[in-house]
This record gives sequence, structure tokens and C-alpha cells, in this order.
Amino acid sequence: MDSRISFQNLCEHQNLSSVFDLMSELRPKLDNEGAFASQIEVQRQQGYALLGAYDDSTLIALAGYRIQTNFLYGRFAYVEDLVVSARLIRTGIGREVLDAVKEIASERGCTHLVLDTALQKTQAQLFYRSNGFVETGLHFARALITERN
Repeated sequence: MDSRISFQNLCEHQNLSSVFDLMSELRPKLDNEGAFASQIEVQRQQGYALLGAYDDSTLIALAGYRIQTNFLYGRFAYVEDLVVSARLIRTGIGREVLDAVKEIASERGCTHLVLDTALQKTQAQLFYRSNGFVETGLHFARALITERN
């Protein structure tokens, strides 16, 4: 890993402003920092961890993940969110963040690192393939309620 990058657990971080700004690059529907902070707390209580990558004191990447167990993978880490600052895409930071999550997962007895990406995100798919991920299926979702305007 690049020696200038440091990692920090962010779920208990008091100031989520920079986290909100960066996560908004991945999740553009996020539009309220207070609601985001509340959502982080709910997810944290459900096992969500948020790893931040810093270049000096600047947050440059995030990985949100959970350690889970199921019949398919046994004990595994599920990466829910992975975002690198737009200005640093294709610089190797994403690989470093995935490596850091992989190390955490291994230390916690996980046998797999699992994630989903949207079908239209072809660049993300290339990135994941180049980092050793293989497609193992399709992810399906069905809304149970409709969004209200």
C-alpha cells in the first residue's frame, strides 16, 4: 500500500461532513447531512462499518461493509459502498481500500469478500474483475412501497 494513505474507522467519527460529501459522489440521492448521520447510526447498529482512506488529513475514499454469515459463503465481508474521490479515480486508491477491507475481513475469519454493482457501471465491473472478483450471479430487487414525491 501507498505509505501516504492511512485508514480510519469512521462510523463513530463525530464530524461526518467530509464523509457525507464523498458518499454523495457515490449516492447522489443523499441530500441531507443530518439524515445521513442518522442513517449511518442505524446501519452501524446493524453491523455496518465505514472505513475512510486519508491522504494526510484529507478524506479521499470510503468503504462501507458488514461482516455476515450465510449458507452460500459462510463468514464473509459484504462491501456495500466503495467510493474514491472523483479526482483520484484510476490512481490505485480503490485497490488500496479493497485491500484494507480484505485484510480486516481475513483478520475476522471471513472466507470471501462480496459486493454488488449496477449493470450499467461497466467501469466498476472492470475494476472489480481486475481486483480478482468474478461474477457469480445477478442481484434482484423489488420495491415493497413506492416512493412518495
